[in-house]
Amino acid sequence: MKKDLDFVREILIKGEEISGEGAKPASQLEFSTDSEDKLGYHLYLLKDAGFINAGVRSNAKGTYKPVNIVSLTNEGHKFLDNIRNDTVWAKVKSKAKDKMSSVSLKVLASLAEDLIKNSI
Repeated sequence: MKKDLDFVREILIKGEEISGEGAKPASQLEFSTDSEDKLGYHLYLLKDAGFINAGVRSNAKGTYKPVNIVSLTNEGHKFLDNIRNDTVWAKVKSKAKDKMSSVSLKVLASLAEDLIKNSI
């Protein structure tokens, strides 16, 4: 499955909304996809990058099943703060466009931070 960076951003926004409320079952949250596999995979990517605290289960098939979302980490909040603005997000995606599928979330976060710093 390919990374969907707009979906990553959507998860971060939803994660911020529920942060501090305790673990929320992923099945109770509304996302732009009804694919449990897509949600599980993207939660795994965000958790692995250190941006969210979430429960994700993997199975023998190599797929990920979402369990719950607890909160954003400090790094997750920083990343979201840098990509919250639609214009900045469009610029980040544009800069990474040629290598979108191979750009790690950490590199994307660094690119967003650099764009923000350069605009100040």
